[in-house]
Amino acid sequence: MKTGQAHHILDAPGKTGIVISAEHSGVEIPPELGDLGISQKELHRHIGYDIGIEGVVHHLHRLSGHPAILGRYSRLVADVNRPEDSPECVIERSDGTQIPANTGLNGHSRQKRINRYHRPYHTAFAELVRRAKPGCILSVHSFTRKLRTEGIRRPWHCGILYGVPAATAKCCIGHLRKLEGIVVGDNQPYQFDADRLIPPKRVDGRPIPTLVVEIRQDLIENGEGQEKWAAILGGLLEACMADCSGHRTNAGSGE
Repeated sequence: MKTGQAHHILDAPGKTGIVISAEHSGVEIPPELGDLGISQKELHRHIGYDIGIEGVVHHLHRLSGHPAILGRYSRLVADVNRPEDSPECVIERSDGTQIPANTGLNGHSRQKRINRYHRPYHTAFAELVRRAKPGCILSVHSFTRKLRTEGIRRPWHCGILYGVPAATAKCCIGHLRKLEGIVVGDNQPYQFDADRLIPPKRVDGRPIPTLVVEIRQDLIENGEGQEKWAAILGGLLEACMADCSGHRTNAGSGE
């Protein structure tokens, strides 16, 4: 594993076809930012990172052999899954929790944060993509069963997110729905929004088809659940995404 300022790389020299990304896997805060003005309890809610995803991706990397990039810092530092100009990139309030260190930042301070903790992740991502030359990206996330501000219980065990109807995305949804006891969201619990989410990934001006998998966090809070869902995703890669570089899927392309 290679470690950088804003990321970890799980490399796989010579392996091509797919790159796995986990933008929200990390929960660290750089020492110079203190605690962002929030408690450890708040930091370790879903607002701070994608609970369980780091373990899932490590297991999936070992199973599949595909390279992966994982975010190191909390999404509250600078959300690398949001465009730089999005208000949610350096978010001031998340699911009912105010983030004092992010509140009222002037333009210079905000840009400094982005330069240090947002752009380096994307530089590393681009370098990995140039080496691996993937036909598609599998972006792995987790979601909370219930938002504090809404109080509505989400029924899905996992969801597949994509920009337009696409063969690979539909294959993934169909594959997962064949598994006993799994409720699968079709563009749920979120939908791609050009103003909020980064997909499609772009490297050197070229859009790379991106598929997002969201797993409900209570299912992957421990090692057993993380191994189980890594195996499920491994099967998904084999069943639906193994040939995605040849299919040139539009999943997540937003086109």
